[in-house]
Amino acid sequence: LYSSRTLTHEVGHWLNLDHLWGNNNNPGNASSCTQDDAVDDTPRCIGVTSCNVSSNTCSNDAVDGYWTTDVVDNIENYLEYSYCSKMFTPGQKSRMRAALVSGVAGRNNLWSSSNHTATGLNQTPTICAVDIRSNRNMVCGGDVVEFFDESYNNVNSWSWSFPGGSPSTSTQQNPTVTYANAGTYDVQLQVSDQFGNQLSQNFPNFITVIANPGDLTPFVDDFESATQIPNSDWSVYNPEGPGFHVMNSSSFSGSYAVKLDNSAAIPGSVDELVSTTLDISNLSSASLSFKYAFAKRNSQNTDFMQVLASRDCGETWFLRKNIPASTIATYPNTNSSYNPSANDWNTVNVSGITSVYLVSDFRFKIKFTSGGGNDLFIDDINLSGPLSIEDELVFDFLVYPNPANTLAVLKFNLSSMVDDASIKIVDPLGRVVYGLDNQTYNPGLNEIELNVRNLNPGWYNVIFDSPKRKISTKMMINN
Repeated sequence: LYSSRTLTHEVGHWLNLDHLWGNNNNPGNASSCTQDDAVDDTPRCIGVTSCNVSSNTCSNDAVDGYWTTDVVDNIENYLEYSYCSKMFTPGQKSRMRAALVSGVAGRNNLWSSSNHTATGLNQTPTICAVDIRSNRNMVCGGDVVEFFDESYNNVNSWSWSFPGGSPSTSTQQNPTVTYANAGTYDVQLQVSDQFGNQLSQNFPNFITVIANPGDLTPFVDDFESATQIPNSDWSVYNPEGPGFHVMNSSSFSGSYAVKLDNSAAIPGSVDELVSTTLDISNLSSASLSFKYAFAKRNSQNTDFMQVLASRDCGETWFLRKNIPASTIATYPNTNSSYNPSANDWNTVNVSGITSVYLVSDFRFKIKFTSGGGNDLFIDDINLSGPLSIEDELVFDFLVYPNPANTLAVLKFNLSSMVDDASIKIVDPLGRVVYGLDNQTYNPGLNEIELNVRNLNPGWYNVIFDSPKRKISTKMMINN
């Protein structure tokens, strides 16, 4: 095991220990065999910088009286430079204990009662920080979130506030809250201790609730309309890492694709590109595919990619596709910065979206584990499938003009009359911003004018919902 224990090494110096080769910072000098660290049970040595267990750099170990014969160097000692350190000797322990009871440099202040009283350590600690965590930060409408107080010290009362949640307040230490509507919500917590001290903290945008049912298929993203990730269609795991981002070069089609800056990642780190909820309950089967391009730096790189699916809004995930390190590369190894050409892209077809996944809150994610390779590029993600027989009712469902400014037209064909239908425009947070309810539509072509004059610029879902069929399409507002 090769590891640096620099802090332990330096604390040893503070507690009056020298390097094993003596009081200098220059290992490797033969003259150090005549030096001493003032600890008898550490064999004499000149100082080593490797973990050779047979190392024996001095032959005069018996001079200190502890050893009766020549022994190997203590390469695993914390006061060596070998970087496989894991021990102090009994003699070093005794020397450190003697240093702790000495008044030199105030070392005895660490444990003396008078110093603990003077610095307040003998007092009961008071509250000093508010912190929380939850079992999930992104959920679907109707899901339950468990919150946990991690404040300190000696907290004995809690006052929570959950805007958008039920209950909206709680005095429990670790409450459970249900969120019904899509949106992003703050959480507030005020805590108190036995002395009446109080602290409060607001945690902005702590909970994100996504729509359930989700967007209807087909779900196609070529990233031509995306400006950043995360967005309403995608969230990410490991946002503090190099991360996924939209870029306007090296795409498979169009001008834009998603890039993971894997070349800057720490080997073993994990990044995930996670979809929003998708309603595929009206499909008889589902097919997921996407394009990707990737190059290793060398044959020792261990990067691999997986596709996982969830049938409960992301609470549990199941592996559907694995692309191992042995087959992940789409281009020969290169130490240079990698940008794919048109011939570098592979297609991933995920066949494991079986009938148990045909639900209204389906999600999927692309999970990439870094192994030292180059950057990863993703484009043209497509989730689709044939409709169930009972859903083959609405055809040619589209909005024009798209993008729209003040007026748009929803156009669709019906195979039979539909009663009790509604048309809704829904924003990225799942809020209905325009609606026509209890409508009847005749077989054949239908064209419905939509007044979008008061909608803010951005993407919206236009949804046709009836007892027989639900279908949606996206619309961009540019006003």
